[in-house]
Amino acid sequence: MSNTTGSARYDHKTVTIDDWGVKPLKNVSTYPTNNQGDRNITTIYDWDNFKETWYTETVKAGKPIWLRIFTWNYPNHPYIVASADRPIYDVQNRFLGMVAADIHLSPKNMV
Repeated sequence: MSNTTGSARYDHKTVTIDDWGVKPLKNVSTYPTNNQGDRNITTIYDWDNFKETWYTETVKAGKPIWLRIFTWNYPNHPYIVASADRPIYDVQNRFLGMVAADIHLSPKNMV
């Protein structure tokens, strides 16, 4: 497995880029961006994608799925989320990784 990259607007304003390494200890870096897309690291923490429901349930299903709505306690910005996830396979049907898209369901004033 390789590194993972994601982006979101956790505070409903700022585009944030997240870079995850494969193995925890200080494997996630979070970078809020400015209007020009420049980023400055603000948070480094431990995270294990391989234990997360969005990952384990999708691998188990072996096909694209919608997860049950859940609360994700992302550092400093907990939110309610609906997640559409899809496993990616090569031509020999070997698992390569995941693609996921989250829809934040929390109203702005709750975050």
